[in-house]
Amino acid sequence: MMSALIFAATLAAAACQGPFTADAHHIGPVVLNQSVAALKTSSLDIDRTMVTDDCCDHPHYVVTVCPGLDIDADADERDRTLVSLSTASSGFTTRKGAHVGMTVRELKALYPNGNLTYGKGEGLYATFVIASGLYFSLDQDGIPDKCYENDAKCDALFLDRRAVELDVR
Repeated sequence: MMSALIFAATLAAAACQGPFTADAHHIGPVVLNQSVAALKTSSLDIDRTMVTDDCCDHPHYVVTVCPGLDIDADADERDRTLVSLSTASSGFTTRKGAHVGMTVRELKALYPNGNLTYGKGEGLYATFVIASGLYFSLDQDGIPDKCYENDAKCDALFLDRRAVELDVR
C-alpha cells in the first residue's frame, strides 16, 4: 500500500513539473474558446461557480493545474465556450519568460514594443499589453486617481509596479 502512495505522489509531482506556458490563445492546458465540455472531460481539478458582471450571470471556473497553479476561466452565458482566462500564479510564463510578479520595467525589457495602458473603464485599470489579447494587469496601490484621467502622463509611476495577473481575452 505504501509503495502505491509513493508511486502516485511521484506521478503527481512529475505532472507538475512544467514548463507551463501562456500566449494569446491559452494559459497552460486551458485554451481560449475551448468548449466547456472538453474542459470538464480533462483530468484537471475544476470548480464551477456563477458570477454576476454588469449585465448578467455567467459560469466561472477555477482550474487547478497543480498546487498553486490556478487558472480562472469565464464561460459564455450558455456555458458552452471559455471566453476569458486569467491567472495570478507566477508559474505560467510567456515564450520570452514574462510572468506574474515582474515589474513593468522588466516586462518592457522582454517586450520593448509592449504597451502600458491605464485609465478609467469599468473602474480604474492599468495593464501592460504584450500582444493582441495577452496582457498583464498591474498593481495600482498608491497611484493617484489623477493618473487615470485622459492624457495623464504617469508612465514613470508604473515602471516599478508588478504584474498581479496574466490575462487572455
